[in-house]
Amino acid sequence: MSLILNLFQLPAVPAAKAIKAVNINRQPQPVQELTPPLTPVSLASAPSPVKEKYNIDVVMDYDRHFLTVEEIITYPNRTSMRFDFLTLAVAPNLFPDCFDLVRLSVDNTPVTEYNLNKQRLDVPLPFVLEPNSTVQLTLRYTLSLPYEDQFDSINAPIFGYTDMQSNLINWYPFIVPFVNGEWVLHDPWWYGDYLVYPVADYEVNLLFVGGGDAPVVAASGSAERIVDFTRFTLEDGRAFAFSISPNFEVSSMKVGDTTVSSYYLPAYRTPAEAAMETSAQAIEYFSDQFGEYPRSTYSIVQAGLSDSREFSGLSFIRCTRESISPGSKPRRCIPVSSLIWIFTGNLPDPLLMAMVFSTSPSVLRL
Repeated sequence: MSLILNLFQLPAVPAAKAIKAVNINRQPQPVQELTPPLTPVSLASAPSPVKEKYNIDVVMDYDRHFLTVEEIITYPNRTSMRFDFLTLAVAPNLFPDCFDLVRLSVDNTPVTEYNLNKQRLDVPLPFVLEPNSTVQLTLRYTLSLPYEDQFDSINAPIFGYTDMQSNLINWYPFIVPFVNGEWVLHDPWWYGDYLVYPVADYEVNLLFVGGGDAPVVAASGSAERIVDFTRFTLEDGRAFAFSISPNFEVSSMKVGDTTVSSYYLPAYRTPAEAAMETSAQAIEYFSDQFGEYPRSTYSIVQAGLSDSREFSGLSFIRCTRESISPGSKPRRCIPVSSLIWIFTGNLPDPLLMAMVFSTSPSVLRL
């Protein structure tokens, strides 16, 4: 079976009828039809994967805050259960007029009846998925990013756009873990992380449209420029995030085999570079505690938050000129850097993270 991730070849079709859809009066948005084609993905004669894989093509009009997305999820059933449906988390559907599911299929079979209720998407399967079997879901959807109207607040959402940047966190549907006989999808909370992420491989292709120079992109994965789009690759990740801005400046340094990059607004170079240097030292220290950091990149992104948020290979931090004094170290970067091990697939024991705080006197001597 050969599947092609190719946004411009797929015809625009009406959204499928949901069994229980969120009652939102949506404004229709045009779907981008673009060339050149993105990368083909062939699963013919491929062995059953040991973990999930997400192939995602994104066409983004930055100025309109609008994305067209084609997503293929390859899901291996590594449980002992037989499934007749799968449950996905769709966090963007919690925002009014944001998420519009255009097309959904299972192993190339269109699905016209599904249950989308707030952030939960239940997808019926046309067959029973046996243990050690694999299924492929294809979703086409659009995102109209919400405006982040709270700044520097504990209640401020990160997902969406501000006057300075667009942040894509928890932006794509993903199959939630199946643990102890149930799909694990917690109710949203007003602060912090509530989602449980599976370990998966990601290949995300990002193409900008709308004219002008392409903005600067901070991403969870390593980047490869391919003609008119950029391919980001992340292995053994738990959450793929972007932060995008035409205003970003970038400073980078190496620690071992990892490039640590700090993305910041021009007026904040000094604290941003201090955050980069402290994070690099923290990665070196925690590599001795938890095992070598397994990624070639780590991105630190300035954001209007009162605290921090961590994802695979990318952390948002509050980085202001007032947050540190000259010559001091932004110590918040130290525990933030340690938490990125949670978002790798090779942490031997999550309880090791308690060492972050139990060893804090040693850590703060970095």
